[in-house]
Amino acid sequence: MPTNLYVASSYVDAINVGDIEAALAHVAENAEMVTPIGTKRGKVQIRGMLQMLAKLPSGEPMPPPTEESGEVVTRSRSPMGNARLTFQVADDLIRHIAIRLGE
Repeated sequence: MPTNLYVASSYVDAINVGDIEAALAHVAENAEMVTPIGTKRGKVQIRGMLQMLAKLPSGEPMPPPTEESGEVVTRSRSPMGNARLTFQVADDLIRHIAIRLGE
């Protein structure tokens, strides 16, 4: 059984190489992604958000997630600024992703 950190790391690895479908393989059908521009619910909406983000000028690749105070977290630097991503994982799938800018 994969750990929560492994599941989030697999998602980040796929995003870093631009493989949206591989990233979505680690996301639950009913997952939600909370971003500064709104909440996306379900794989279809999350796919759309990831496709939109992929069109932006790329920043640096995201580092592998770590565990911080019980949360699975990574940070990203992009043209939109610094961001903190947190992942909630259950049953080997990402159920919730929160993206906060300015952290």
